[in-house]
Amino acid sequence: MPSVGGRLVGRQLELEIIGRQLGVLRAAKPPRGAGFVEIVGEPGIGKSRLLGQVAHVATGHGHTVVSGRATEFERCVPFGVVVEALDDHLAALNPPDQQRLCGERLGLLAKVFPALQAWRPRCGEQVRDAERYRLHRAVRALLEALAEPPGIVVLLDDLHWADPASIELLVHLVRHPPRAPVLVAVSYRI
Repeated sequence: MPSVGGRLVGRQLELEIIGRQLGVLRAAKPPRGAGFVEIVGEPGIGKSRLLGQVAHVATGHGHTVVSGRATEFERCVPFGVVVEALDDHLAALNPPDQQRLCGERLGLLAKVFPALQAWRPRCGEQVRDAERYRLHRAVRALLEALAEPPGIVVLLDDLHWADPASIELLVHLVRHPPRAPVLVAVSYRI
C-alpha cells in the first residue's frame, strides 16, 4: 500500500470508516460502546499497514492500544493472539490494580494470561469446556474495565492463523459486545 509522508494513499474510504469507529469511542454520551472493524483481503494488499494506521490515530486520540498477531506455528496455543495482545498490558499493572480490574474473575483469567500467574488457582490449570463460556464473559468484563478511561483499541492481525479458542472468544465478543469504549480491529486473508 503506497504512502506519502507516512500517510496512506488510496485508502480514504477505509480511513473514514475507521475514523467513525474511533469517534464512537470518543463520544461523550451514547451511543458510546464497542465497535468492530474487519480488514480482509489478499496477501500483500496492506492489511497490517492499515491496522498500523488505526493504532497511530487511536494513540493520537489518547486511547490505549494493544495488539497481537497470530502466527502459523502457534495455532495450537489456546487464546494465543488474545494473550499476545493483552498480557503485556496486564503485566505492567501492579497486583492491586490487577485484582481491582479482574475482580471475582481473577482466578479464571489467571488460567489464560501469564501476567496474572500469581493469582492462578492451585488446581485446574487448563480452562475446561464448561469454563470457557465463563471465560468469554470474564474477558469481556476485563475489556470493559481496561477501557475506562479513555477507551481501548485491540488490534489483532493475521487471524487466518489464529487458534480456535481465540476465534470463539471473538465471536462471543461480536455477539455480546463490551458495554464500554472498546474497538476491536482484526485483519485476515481471504
